[in-house]
Amino acid sequence: MSDAKPEKLTLGLKLLYGAPSVAGAAMAIPVAIHVNPFYSDTVLVPLAWVALAAALARVLDAIIDPFVGWLSDHTHTRWGRRRPWIAVAAPIAALVFIALFTPPESLSTQGAAVWFGATLMMFFILNMLYGLPHAALGPELTLDYHERSSLFSWREGFALVGTLVAAVVPGILISTMGDERRAYAEMAIAYGVLMVSLYWLLVWRVRERPDFVRRKSNPLVPGVRRSLRNRPFAVLFGCYVVASIPGAIPGLMMPYFSRYVLNPPPLPAGDAQGWLSVFLAAYFLSGLLCLPLWLALAKRIGKLNAWLASFVMGITGGLALFLLGPGDNIECVVVIAWAGSSFGAGNPSRRDRLRRIAHRQTPRGAVPLVVGAGAEIHRDPECVAAARVARVARLPAERAAVARCGAGDPDHLCADAGGVLDCRVLHCPAFPDR
Repeated sequence: MSDAKPEKLTLGLKLLYGAPSVAGAAMAIPVAIHVNPFYSDTVLVPLAWVALAAALARVLDAIIDPFVGWLSDHTHTRWGRRRPWIAVAAPIAALVFIALFTPPESLSTQGAAVWFGATLMMFFILNMLYGLPHAALGPELTLDYHERSSLFSWREGFALVGTLVAAVVPGILISTMGDERRAYAEMAIAYGVLMVSLYWLLVWRVRERPDFVRRKSNPLVPGVRRSLRNRPFAVLFGCYVVASIPGAIPGLMMPYFSRYVLNPPPLPAGDAQGWLSVFLAAYFLSGLLCLPLWLALAKRIGKLNAWLASFVMGITGGLALFLLGPGDNIECVVVIAWAGSSFGAGNPSRRDRLRRIAHRQTPRGAVPLVVGAGAEIHRDPECVAAARVARVARLPAERAAVARCGAGDPDHLCADAGGVLDCRVLHCPAFPDR
């Protein structure tokens, strides 16, 4: 198996897999940025109620994430583990998204608050029900390291297109129509139809690999426990949470900052919306343009150091916003572009760092089995590391050897027991199943 040919994915399959991210990202931006001011300023729900509903929805989202992944992993149907969830959840999520941005005008203040909280929570749940299976489907389409990178690049490219579209569309629609309710309603319908079309096309045309469909999944609680027991993972996860808090504040507060600080009444609300679109476009375009620079810097000084260096832009850009006042829109564009230049440095570096820690960290009390080809496997009390030679059997330390996989995946190890090479990823906390 070490000299197996790389598994090539067709361009059409990559497009089918990545295209739904256009709609997914286009729907995420209005939910993250526009829905709060829409309900507080247009629907006239008290801001405290809006904040409470949004916080409850986010907490629920964080709680259900692991369970959704577990449900998808343990789904075994003739259509696979991922596609049934996508096929069912995507259209329901589209309907809920439309309902979120089309609250009946006859609702009272309390009724509108309940409508907002209920639809937002339902959208987050449904977003996980189709989003996580979509994300999990990608690594299962191919085991080739470089093909996976190409597949994810297409997905991220489509997501970026959706993000840029979502950044400017609300402002254009509101300026053109002059009616926020109508503008958001038409936007929601368009995004919903696009999402359902692209996801159903994916379900129809993309097939899951039979070997992954039949694969036995890891239990939920032991998997979470092993991750939390991984000390570097816990440290980096804590840093990620702390860094996400100030990172989320500009997105949540920028609509209000544009409307009530930079463009306060009696200036038209449409002007504030137009400038908000400019600010968002400047932020994401700056991140896109600076991404190659961050990649080059990461190769030179390391991904962790590059990520830490990107904090300079975010911190100084955030502080500079306090110096702006009414009419300082051009200055705000410069500040936002400066802060946004670090956008491309964060996510890939953090994800890669988490992946490497999860794959290379030695669990407490683990015993090294063998070192070879620059890699090391460890035996944990709960580890079920096994080599599938003629049958699944315990991998003896004295007979084990480790080598790089011939498929070219540097994270895919090959276990050689008794001279018989068996390419597979070991089921172990140090090297979780990919």
